[in-house]
Amino acid sequence: MKVFVSWSGKLSEKIASLLREYLPLLNSDIEPFVSSHDIESGSIWLHKMISELNATNYGIICFTPSNLQSPWMLFEAGAISKLHNSSVCGLLIGGLYINDIPAPLSMFQNRLFEKNDFKKLISDINDKCTKPLDSKQFDRSFNTFWPSIDEEYKKILADFSVEIKNSLSYLANKQNTGFFVRSYRNPLNDSDFLNDLVYYLKTAKEIKLVGICLVVFQKTEYINILLERTKNHEVEVMLCLGDPTSKPVLNRKQTEYKGLTNTGKGQSTSVEDIICMSSRIKEQDRCLELRLFDYYLEFATMIFDNDIFVYPYGYELPGTESPVFHFRNNGSDEAKFFIKSANRAIEKSFPIDAFIKKQAIEIN
Repeated sequence: MKVFVSWSGKLSEKIASLLREYLPLLNSDIEPFVSSHDIESGSIWLHKMISELNATNYGIICFTPSNLQSPWMLFEAGAISKLHNSSVCGLLIGGLYINDIPAPLSMFQNRLFEKNDFKKLISDINDKCTKPLDSKQFDRSFNTFWPSIDEEYKKILADFSVEIKNSLSYLANKQNTGFFVRSYRNPLNDSDFLNDLVYYLKTAKEIKLVGICLVVFQKTEYINILLERTKNHEVEVMLCLGDPTSKPVLNRKQTEYKGLTNTGKGQSTSVEDIICMSSRIKEQDRCLELRLFDYYLEFATMIFDNDIFVYPYGYELPGTESPVFHFRNNGSDEAKFFIKSANRAIEKSFPIDAFIKKQAIEIN
């Protein structure tokens, strides 16, 4: 199983060398190629590079904040992607976001250099090996070597901390000049949005989710990420939802269903969902607050640090059918509007305990 590790720049080369050392340890069937190590002195390097590219089964592109415009990495990724049964994956290093990767490199399935994403990358490579490890063997191998890989990775980042900081600052200034980042088809079925959602849920330090449809979070994966991270006090989360028993929310539901009679089934399910969510939050001391508002917002807002996602509730259309717009808080009046709107909804909301108490009284 030949794996071509593409790099550009000293930081990227260090990471490529790290991968060259550990990939064969994770699975002995893996044969990594790193140009700075594997081209013999006196060889015609271009011929060797093309020969390796044509023979490779998998390509790993080592992205750093300073090499996103590298023509060589673009060439190598393109060459591998054209091969039959070959795959390409970008490895995001030094604080890069998925949205930082420019087209056409953004079309590949890019992964973060963190435990879960890195494990998925190695698992994908393992699956393509002639002699793949079974699930138990793979988990044992990965769990054995990941601590050392992670420790060496962090040492490399520390050595290049100034370069990373300066490059990220340049990248941020370049990208943040605009308020609008991109749009997505809808919040339920757009794979790009769902991938980005998972990324921000995993990495943001402060999250505010206001007026979102619980159906958007119907995958337990999303809720589990929040519950795990808040249990570990890695992130502060404010989850502010519409009271499913309030008249404005019920009227809005009827509008969404174009005047069809509300049978009550949707209402009871929503109540159960919210109470279930509250119970899970209270299982352990989590940095997650759940609040409700008794009116219907014009749009839902998700704020992940300085990234803002908004999707409107169009007339007779539920939010799950509307497009999602990604903005970045660049200090503009437009950004302040959405942040202020979300904060206002939170200020006017009430704690979940009051809702549960009210439900208990009504049942009795």
